[in-house]
Amino acid sequence: MLDTGNFVLASQDSTNLWESFDHLTDTLLPTQMLNQGSKLVARSSDVSYSSGRFMFALQTDGNLVMYTTDFPMDSANFAYWSTQAIGSGFQVIFNQSGHIYVVVRKESILSDALSNEVSMRDFYQRAILEYDGVFRQYVYPKTAGSRIIRADTGSGACGFNSYCTQEDDKTLHCQCPPGYSFLDQKNEMKGCKQDFVPESCDEKSQKMAIFGGGKCWKKKIPLTNGRFDPSSGRKALIKVRKENSTLQPRSEGLKKKDQSTLILTGSVLLGSSVS
Repeated sequence: MLDTGNFVLASQDSTNLWESFDHLTDTLLPTQMLNQGSKLVARSSDVSYSSGRFMFALQTDGNLVMYTTDFPMDSANFAYWSTQAIGSGFQVIFNQSGHIYVVVRKESILSDALSNEVSMRDFYQRAILEYDGVFRQYVYPKTAGSRIIRADTGSGACGFNSYCTQEDDKTLHCQCPPGYSFLDQKNEMKGCKQDFVPESCDEKSQKMAIFGGGKCWKKKIPLTNGRFDPSSGRKALIKVRKENSTLQPRSEGLKKKDQSTLILTGSVLLGSSVS
């Protein structure tokens, strides 16, 4: 898979035997070209990738044309836009600057298809003939921060009893709260386990609490959808056993300091089913 998005099957001498850029669908990517006789066909709807009602084609006569199709077939029907460049157009080029244009054989620009130039170095780009018949160019800045997956249910991006962070390289990293360790040291995405024997369920003590915005609410294990967000203003307090604790209940009650303690994990958000 090249940086351009072209999926290539190459021989040992690096000769391309097959490449996805030669098999057009509804999309063009930077450095991709549309030769005479080639076409893009829109999908039929937002959720279906079967051939739709519109076509973007560079005809063998050199004219770049957008057609409605004889739906459900993908043959051309009515032309609703064209460059009127009969006998001249040789290729449609999507260059690295985001400029999409028709060239003649000597590669001089004949006509613009889309002239919104943006750098391939700074932006991800694609041009697509959409199911509504409009040929659109999309750009997305490469410097934009990625987003951590957030959900109301499930284990989250990093598995149960763990939380995710984002480093300077914008990649996701998984971590365990105090008193927990990874289930699999070779795969942090599997989540974390308790490093202590939990108290009896009858004691109703296997809980954590989230505090923020003047409110506090309880959660129960397994902890889910954890993430580190310094801007949240919330704290997660997780109850763990001390290293020298035992499973035996103590009769002193509240006379002595409890064998359990609350560990403050700053700015960690952890979700689970509400107790």
